Amino acid sequence: MQKYMTGIVVIDFHAGGCIPCREQTPLFEQAAAELAGQATFYQVDIAEEPELAIKFEVMSIPTIVLLKDGVSQWKSVGLTQTEEIVGAVRGCI
Repeated sequence: MQKYMTGIVVIDFHAGGCIPCREQTPLFEQAAAELAGQATFYQVDIAEEPELAIKFEVMSIPTIVLLKDGVSQWKSVGLTQTEEIVGAVRGCI
């Protein structure tokens, strides 16, 4: 859990059988590429890390959570466009 506590961290909560989650993956990866060096990006399968999903109050997937120094700054539920993710991160820099 310590790795989520410093800097800007963006987490994509998803599940393997979720079609919107599969559509989210390339959008999330584009944001990660555009913001390389400015934020750390993680993809978390809620079936493999259910305690993280509970900690971040993930009720529906895909959900993207943005943290700054361990404090939640932004959350998006459902398919989120690359520009939205990038804008949220830039708003925290």
